[in-house]
Amino acid sequence: MRFIIFLILSALPSIMHAQKATATATKMNVFYIGVQNPLTIVVENHDCSEVVVKTSNGTITGSECNYSFLSYDTISNYTYLYIGVQKDSIVNWVDTIYFRFKRLPAPIATLSNPKLNDFDTDLYSQRGIIPITPKFDFDGDVYFIVTNYSFKISRNDSIIFKVSGIAGNHMLPKNETYLKNNCKNGDVVLIYDILAVGPDGIRRKLNEIKQVVE
Repeated sequence: MRFIIFLILSALPSIMHAQKATATATKMNVFYIGVQNPLTIVVENHDCSEVVVKTSNGTITGSECNYSFLSYDTISNYTYLYIGVQKDSIVNWVDTIYFRFKRLPAPIATLSNPKLNDFDTDLYSQRGIIPITPKFDFDGDVYFIVTNYSFKISRNDSIIFKVSGIAGNHMLPKNETYLKNNCKNGDVVLIYDILAVGPDGIRRKLNEIKQVVE
């Protein structure tokens, strides 16, 4: 019995240590590469102004219990947050918390103008081809740059126009002019071989976009 009590008492410091600090990612339960990951960090019985945080991987900024973590590391899949309390210029490190990294989800290629029926205006207004990540909490904060795409126009199962290796989210002016001057109702526009790079630096091949001119 004494031995059991001794083991319980010996474990108490570790249990108390693990409960001292709490780090909560406010958007997801993991960190995503290449985006600012907001998180809240609190230490029991201590004011937010006393909390000090550093990380083993990436950078962490913020204060008063509200922080943001950022890393572009595509090799590692985790980081440790070291959390302490500072008083009179002395830091007492009270806890270490583990967080995993994940790559951003693959986006879906869409058009800013979903209907190809008005060739008197900018066909691909705004950003042209827009890769989006629906149902992802960071969607509004994540921007993918299209580095390559090709497109072709078919009429009655015959290709009437084709161009490859276009860089950028927007359509080239000469190609847009061709569409305005030559497309007819029923023509099929296919945008394919779309490659895009997100803030995590990873290049992805996206879905094709097929539209019928109305």
